[in-house]
Amino acid sequence: MKSVQEIAVMFEVSRNAVYKWIRSGLKHKREKIIGKPLRIIIDPADVYAFHKSQETAHIKTKEG
Repeated sequence: MKSVQEIAVMFEVSRNAVYKWIRSGLKHKREKIIGKPLRIIIDPADVYAFHKSQETAHIKTKEG
């Protein structure tokens, strides 16, 4: 599991792009550690699956 910042670095995008993916349906979890602010964590495999599903949806839209 990676933080939003770690995902942004891993995929060479901004943090805002990662938040946009989350708003578009990217699976994520919220993690609360005592004494620290709430943070969003994401499994990198979910990012790959999300983009694959977006690509498939885009292709279907073009064909239809």
